[in-house]
Amino acid sequence: MNSVQRRLFRAFVEAGGDMTNGQQVERFIHLIDVQVTLMPPRVRTAMELVLRAGDDVRYADLAAELGAQEGMSVTPTALRQRVARGMRILVDRVRRRPSGPPGERSRGPGGIEFRAGH
Repeated sequence: MNSVQRRLFRAFVEAGGDMTNGQQVERFIHLIDVQVTLMPPRVRTAMELVLRAGDDVRYADLAAELGAQEGMSVTPTALRQRVARGMRILVDRVRRRPSGPPGERSRGPGGIEFRAGH
């Protein structure tokens, strides 16, 4: 798991998600997949590359790959900026959840089940 993936899962847990609940984790991953497809094209392609990357995200290599896909030069800095924008969108989406009395269970974004008050 690379640093981008870890940050998303951290946001999931901070929003009240339970990593031991397979159904919640599956819904969370589906939410991420859907949200990535809705992103602006350049941000979407950057996020897809980084999310598919192995344990070590090598921005220089990914920037070269992205540049080849887009038919233009993409710097590692430009790739990082696109990823940062995508991460702001995703983390914000994961953290938004309905509020309610403590202990009340409710469905959060993408149908993820959360416990209010966590």
